[in-house]
Amino acid sequence: SLSSEQITTQTDNETETDQSESTSEQRSISFNEPGPNKIPPESTTPNLSKLEQEFYSMMREFANFTPKDISSVSSPRYRALYRGVKAGSNEVQVMKAFAIVFSDLMPVRIAGRMIYRHLKSVMDVSTKRQYDMEQKLVDDHGLDVEAIDYGHRAFMAIMHSNDGDGDGDGEGEGSGDKDDDGDGEDDDDDSNSDGHDNGCRGDR
Repeated sequence: SLSSEQITTQTDNETETDQSESTSEQRSISFNEPGPNKIPPESTTPNLSKLEQEFYSMMREFANFTPKDISSVSSPRYRALYRGVKAGSNEVQVMKAFAIVFSDLMPVRIAGRMIYRHLKSVMDVSTKRQYDMEQKLVDDHGLDVEAIDYGHRAFMAIMHSNDGDGDGDGEGEGSGDKDDDGDGEDDDDDSNSDGHDNGCRGDR
């Protein structure tokens, strides 16, 4: 029979294993979940102007991007933009101020719509590319998506510890990445593969 000391050690090991599995599961969920925000729900904003509602609708779209979605964007400068919007979605007074600026200043409104459409397009291209790569790993090597996500997070953590740039990706703004729009194409000229033009020329 086991001694009381052996039983205690076994119990402690089982507890540590359970805690490790729980932590791993929580990290997986947080990587694939958008996280909290303080954007007012659409159902609670009937008294806002049409333009203010449009602004909050755009904020909701960006707040729904998960850390995994953002990490799929190849440009560190663009990842910083997405993270900045998500951070702003938890600052009520900041959002109110930007909603007023968006509503009252036409140049800001026009630019805001252009930026929104461009960043939304970049995210669509990036997440589609990531999905295709994951499917290839699943089909060719028999990996599951959870294992791929774990490897992705581990790589990001290692790169972050070596680089220390604060964005968790191991890439600073001076990394030499030519793909500033995050669509997977080098941007040596002013246009990129999805028809955008570093500011969406022609969208006036």
